[in-house]
Amino acid sequence: MTREAGFTLIEMLIMLIISGFVATLTIEAIRAASTNAIRVEQAARSVAGELIDERIFRTAVEASRTAYQERPGRFSGDTTGFQSVTAQPVTGYAGEMRPYAVRFEQEAGGVSLIYEEGEATYQLGWWEGVDVGFEYFGTLPQSVDLTGPVLELEREWVDTWPRPDHSTLYYSPLPEAVRIQVRSEGHTSLDMIIAFPADGAPPVRVEDIMGRSIP
Repeated sequence: MTREAGFTLIEMLIMLIISGFVATLTIEAIRAASTNAIRVEQAARSVAGELIDERIFRTAVEASRTAYQERPGRFSGDTTGFQSVTAQPVTGYAGEMRPYAVRFEQEAGGVSLIYEEGEATYQLGWWEGVDVGFEYFGTLPQSVDLTGPVLELEREWVDTWPRPDHSTLYYSPLPEAVRIQVRSEGHTSLDMIIAFPADGAPPVRVEDIMGRSIP
């Protein structure tokens, strides 16, 4: 009795297993190559003085995300700088959540704007000036109800974010924008405004309801 042309079920299963194994090895090789490329890029930036382009800086900051109050990387800012978590890291993959910080570093005759992400530190630029600061634009919650909408006041620029009113929230909200300024001898050397995404509140967890009293 002759066998009909084609594959048996066992042969098909073996082929699927082998194909899956080869695909896994290929993905791991691509991931390793990408990691090495990132490390080479980091080393090159370090040799070049660790400068960062404004476009890359804006992309990272604009990709900030809200976080639960107890989580590291939640947004926090004052007149000296701010920190948050970004979904577009400078030293990682797009979509990978990484904490970062932005601050000024005083130097002789001026200041440098510094972006820090993990162990990497980048300089955005240097400006003459002695009067520097950060401001945050957004709305302040009037009352908080986990089962209903958040009532808001009018928008305004403030020196710190989040505001004391935000302490009743189970997450740390983002401001609508941040303003970075350097002023010297009556003129402004730097006036940069970066808008944050309209990132909504993260899902309410059971502990957020049980651990807080609802007004």
